[in-house]
Amino acid sequence: MKREIFGIAAVSLGIASLPLLHGCGCGGGEKPRESAEENFESEEIAEYRRLAKRGHSAAQLNLALLILDGSVAPRHENEAFEWLHKAAQQNNPEAMYNLAILYMSGKGVVKDERTGIGWMQKAADLGYVQAQSDLGQIYAEGIGGKVDLRLSARYLSRAAAQGHHEAQTNLGYAYLKGQGVRKDFKEAVRLFRLAARQDDPIAMTHLAGCLYIGRGVERDRDAAIELYRKAAAFGDERARETLRELKVAPEGR
Repeated sequence: MKREIFGIAAVSLGIASLPLLHGCGCGGGEKPRESAEENFESEEIAEYRRLAKRGHSAAQLNLALLILDGSVAPRHENEAFEWLHKAAQQNNPEAMYNLAILYMSGKGVVKDERTGIGWMQKAADLGYVQAQSDLGQIYAEGIGGKVDLRLSARYLSRAAAQGHHEAQTNLGYAYLKGQGVRKDFKEAVRLFRLAARQDDPIAMTHLAGCLYIGRGVERDRDAAIELYRKAAAFGDERARETLRELKVAPEGR
């Protein structure tokens, strides 16, 4: 489910992608193989279990994620929680982040948003960029507590500095509206540009809006229209609506 942050769509919280253990040669997150390959899959899981039991945090993380995505049958979310907890206690930031998601969603453990946010903060403080971006969203919405736009902007800034396009877009909007930071149109445009270069359609739409009226940047309606078209091609509904309002075809003629 998509959430709203600062009035723009942001990616919902979710389990991180599966990392690979060095030298394993296995495809993380794949669905169980069929027929002759089933034995290989079971050997792969067995190796993760062996390493996990020996305290290998990356193996504990990988095994938990395989359980959660259904690659291990039967799927026991409480077992995934236990492995993530062990890995998180070894200061594995990705495990901390995923453990936070389980606490906040109530999968494998009793739902506890505050504890989840605590683990996410630990991951963010270790530099885990998705945790930083999500915390920006969490504090903007007041999930698990009160809305804190300044703290939201602080975490978004950390993620944006690492090149996270969603954080750049959301932080740009914060500067555009002066939410948690001082209003600064030029900084908003700078951040929208960075995210748009990574094909973020929401950033494209906001940048197009700035170009169309000359907010924080020299007015350029032709460039704005092209950005609206590009964002619309990526599926951004707001860009499509704007093109309809301007009575402009979604594709150039």
